[in-house]
Order: sequence, then structure tokens, then C-alpha cells
Amino acid sequence: MAEEDYSYDMFGSPWWEKYYGPTLVFEYINDHSGLQGYINKKGLLSQIAKLIGKRVSIASIVNGIANINLLENLDKKTIIEEVLDLYEKHDAQKTLMEWFDRESINAVNDGRLFTSITECHCSSNRPLSSASQSSFDSKFIIVRGSICYKSALSANPVLLESASHSKCNWVLCDYPPLAMTERNPKYKGGIVNLKMDTGFDEVFSGRVPFDQDIGWFPRCVVAGFLNTRRVATENFPTISPSLIFYRKPLNPTPNAEHLAEFVAKEINYPNYLKSFQSRLFLYYLVPTMYKSWGVGYDKISDHLRSMLMTLADSDKDEMNAELYNFYAANIGA
Repeated sequence: MAEEDYSYDMFGSPWWEKYYGPTLVFEYINDHSGLQGYINKKGLLSQIAKLIGKRVSIASIVNGIANINLLENLDKKTIIEEVLDLYEKHDAQKTLMEWFDRESINAVNDGRLFTSITECHCSSNRPLSSASQSSFDSKFIIVRGSICYKSALSANPVLLESASHSKCNWVLCDYPPLAMTERNPKYKGGIVNLKMDTGFDEVFSGRVPFDQDIGWFPRCVVAGFLNTRRVATENFPTISPSLIFYRKPLNPTPNAEHLAEFVAKEINYPNYLKSFQSRLFLYYLVPTMYKSWGVGYDKISDHLRSMLMTLADSDKDEMNAELYNFYAANIGA
């Protein structure tokens, strides 16, 4: 079986990264009793204290602002609008990012910032797998990686079965699902479970970076409390995310034309997209770009749509059934 090294396109020279914008805070603060104490201990700005309140779950945020019971009223649009209004009211993006920048420096000094899950590339100088995880149990850590829907791990049945010992629906990983197999020599077998609030999927499913249909989102950062006490039964450590950061793709309305020109040039004169490993990131970029901005897949131009399906058809044997069927149903339709 031929080896497939995805590390160059993922970490070395990612052609796709120019289509992503700056880092943003995802509109979710996890309910973890330790976070409030940790924030108080670190002297976080009073604005954040007002934002979070006595508890920090999405349920309490929504209840406090809109008097909506998260577990009884699952009107996602209303709930998300209220959460977004709350963030805008408190200028939470700016305040949380300022705090996170300072906390990242503290985490580096304390050895609590990890550049990846495993030693997957040369620039990963601080993988979580290299640390004595028991010494960081219950500690507030920061980890860089990709957010992946657990069911998307089906490309590696052994990994999916191992991950299924946890009830978590989302994991943090280093590579796309199709690259988390033995064919990728840089894949080291590690993931981290993400323990979200009860009701999280009902509220935030469909919102990047938690769209279950797309299933994988690169360049994310998770800050939260590590739990290694169940590794013996769940096979992987767990993080209860307190804050989640992600890079939102550029708006397709002004940028899809440039992307289509890039793809057309690559089809005629392959350079950046001359291997399946490099094209795999294109297959995730396009739907993520449109979904992030609430633009329907039906708005993809016929030209770009035709080129994507031409490439997907040529890569059908390399793509797993889930990814190809997603394209056939949403892009090729």
C-alpha cells in the first residue's frame, strides 16, 4: 500500500490557507465550574465576568438574556441570534481575544500550550502526546488542531471503534479523516475527545466548525480543562472546552470567482493540486466557505461546480463513500 504524506499540504505549504480569515471566537462558552474560578484567579477583566455571569453554559447565557430554556425550546435560529447579540453587546470577540493572547503567553511559560495532538510535523514542537498527561489532569490547557465529527473517522474503522468508547461526538485531531490511516506515515494515531454541554449539538449543529455533514475543520484552537482519568476505558484523553477559536473562510460572494480561476488554472497546469492529498483540502474548503457565510450550495457557480465534480469523479476511488456522496448530493446536484 503506497504511502500518502499529507503533512506538506496540511502544515508545510498549505495553498488553501489564503482562503481563511483571522481567528475568531466561536459563540460558545462551556459550563465548567472550574473556569469561573480560574478566570477569577487570573484576574480577568470585569467585562468578561459580566459576560459569563455566575455560570458559563450556553443554557444559562440563553436563559439569562432571552428567557429560553435550551433543553425545551430548540429554536436554533432564535437561540443563536440571542447568543450573537450577547457577544456583540459585550464586544466579546475583542475582549476574549485580548484575554486569550495574554493567557497563551502564560500557557507557554507553564508548558500548557500544545501545538498539536501528536508529533505530526516538524513545526509541532510541543505535541500533547509528548507531555506527561497525568500531570496536566484537570489543568486549563490550550491545544491547536482540527475539529472533527467522530462519525467522519469511518475512513479508519479501528480508530472509529476505539473512539466510540467515549460518548463525545466531536474530537480534536491533527489531520483530515482520510489522512488518519496507516497510509499516512506522519499520522501517529492520537485524538482528543471534546466534551460539550448537553444540548450543544441541538443548538450549534450546522454551524462551522461544528457542521456534521462537512465533518472536519482545520486551524482550530481549544482552550479548556484536560481529563485523563478515563483514558483506560475511553482510550483517549478528554478536554471540556471552555473557549473555542477557529479561522472562518473568506466570504464566497467576492472570493469564489478567484477560487474558480485558481482551480481552472490547476486543472490545465497542475501545481498545487496535482495530488489527491492536495485536492482533499479543496473538497473541504468549498463547502466550509459557503456554509460559514450562510450561502447555499446552490449559489456555487456552474463553472466551479463542474470543475469540482470533475475532480471528485477522478478521485472517487481515493475518497471514501461519505465524502464522495456528500459531493454528489450537494455539489453535483
